[in-house]
Amino acid sequence: MAEKYVVNLEVAFSTLKVAQGAGHVKQEDLDYVLDMARRYHEDAKGFLRTGRPLTSIAASSYAEGLLDALGS
Repeated sequence: MAEKYVVNLEVAFSTLKVAQGAGHVKQEDLDYVLDMARRYHEDAKGFLRTGRPLTSIAASSYAEGLLDALGS
């Protein structure tokens, strides 16, 4: 299951599109949140490689939550 979460995030990042002029979020704040989401994704991949699937799922969930928050 952890691998599925990691792969789903890879798809999400590869298809991510940022709407121009779409709102009330400053570019620097958007960049910060996207960077954090990417870091959690990298952590999730690392946890998966080192045999820590539950921690990988947790990191993936944080990344997904950050991406979901941007879509609100």
